[in-house]
Amino acid sequence: MPEGVVKASDVQAECYQCHPGPQTKCLRGTMAAAGLSCQDCHGSMKDLANESREPWVDLPQCGSCHGPQYAEEPGKLFRQSKGHGGLYCEACHGSPHAILPSTEERDNIQVIRLQGYADTLRECSVCHGDAVPDGPGPHGMSNPNPVTPTPPPAATATPAPTPTPQPTMTPGTETLQLWLEPEGRVVSKGNVFFLDMKVAPGKVAGYEIVLRFDPTILQAEKAELGDWLASTGRTTAPLGPSIDNATGVIRFGAYSFGSGQPPEGTSWLARFTFRAISNGRAQVGFETKKLTDASGRLYPNVLARGAFITVQVLEGDLNDDCIVDISDIMMVVSAWGMQAGQPGWNPALDLDGSGVIDINDIMIVVNHWGETCGSALSTSGQAQSLGASESIEPLDGVQTAMMRFSPLNGVAPLSEGTYEVQLNVEQVQDLASFESAVTYDAKQLQLESVTFGDWLASSGRQVIHLGPEIDNVAGRVALGAISLGASPGVNGDGVLATLRFRVLVPGDVTLALAKAKITNSQGSEIPVAVEAGHVTITPGRAIYLPIIH
Repeated sequence: MPEGVVKASDVQAECYQCHPGPQTKCLRGTMAAAGLSCQDCHGSMKDLANESREPWVDLPQCGSCHGPQYAEEPGKLFRQSKGHGGLYCEACHGSPHAILPSTEERDNIQVIRLQGYADTLRECSVCHGDAVPDGPGPHGMSNPNPVTPTPPPAATATPAPTPTPQPTMTPGTETLQLWLEPEGRVVSKGNVFFLDMKVAPGKVAGYEIVLRFDPTILQAEKAELGDWLASTGRTTAPLGPSIDNATGVIRFGAYSFGSGQPPEGTSWLARFTFRAISNGRAQVGFETKKLTDASGRLYPNVLARGAFITVQVLEGDLNDDCIVDISDIMMVVSAWGMQAGQPGWNPALDLDGSGVIDINDIMIVVNHWGETCGSALSTSGQAQSLGASESIEPLDGVQTAMMRFSPLNGVAPLSEGTYEVQLNVEQVQDLASFESAVTYDAKQLQLESVTFGDWLASSGRQVIHLGPEIDNVAGRVALGAISLGASPGVNGDGVLATLRFRVLVPGDVTLALAKAKITNSQGSEIPVAVEAGHVTITPGRAIYLPIIH
């Protein structure tokens, strides 16, 4: 590895040859965002190869750069050290390679929910509520709003103190930075997402903004006041919001008043929630930006940066729930054979634009089966999880079908080498499709094959199988099937598939069902409950054979 700063290409070519990276993205914390490289903390390859270095022990120390006030506990690494209130350092700062705020949005979700913005967990009220004690906090930080006891009344009258004049803050030529965060992101059609409005470094007491966006790509859902203006004890109130999704305009503002001064530093002023409605690239930008100090005077110099949103269509997601599943497949299957101009024609299902819903449209959706937006997954149609002894309850007066294994509690002698179990559906009417994932302990079982049953085809419908997608490392298989045709689906009880496992180690194994979903021939979901199966792998009896000379 070359000496000096590690470029992204060097990391990809060198560090990631041995260390995880392309998926785990080790360079994603605030230090990486500031331009630091792997070598800035870990040293060069020559340093790492030093014979006196003890791997996994001689690692970077926070105190080396930030000083003793920020050092780890003696003899411990960052991930092992504790600080304020016995909390691990990671509780407030994040993990070593994702020190907050992270460049990966998912790393910041928890801290945003706790304190409203992506940064080190620094708001005392998150843990202490309104009763924040006085005294130094972590790393010697002082609490801006300590709880101080109320002094007892004086025994004698005390002259009223002379009022202290409030300091006058003059904006002058100071330049404020106003921006939307994140400044660029990619979302999928149907996703709900938010943008945070932040300002630095002045003492802002009030603001008024107008945002513009492309209403053909985005729709604004709400604007919310951030809690930063009130963090020094000032009373705050919002102005608006006024949202016009026809022209793509949001008008919003807030003001604060009270004896305390406005907060300093990077302020979280507002959060705007949008929904992506069509694909394309949209800018959310500032048309009007007015920021005032505590005396009401405007800051004359405000540099504003908007955000760019790229909306991608998740192909095959016909119901816009951010997952391509059996519901989407059956939507197009139920319209199979329809042509443009016929009653009930839905052009959104004609994915190849041929003017007829045919097998090409079906296979377009099938080929994207299981793909998701990565967030905002739908919770509709989730299967109930039932224990082996629990009863099946109807959902809202509708008969609930049952998906479970047969045998439900099986025995697999290790001497036999394999174990077969059927996946069944019971008490169902007009079943036309199904999908589910089966999970198991990969250390005890390995899935060798999946054989689909012929029950779905018994009503005369044509069947297309989905999967199986077998992962014997994670211990998971995804499988499903769809059927199409003019006749209704099947009724009653039947076998969906037979799973054949190779048994490895004696013990008890649970076969769990996840993401189970079934539909009728019209593509509507049928309520379904699931029941986990259990397998007891026994050592089996030894067989002694005679020795033949």
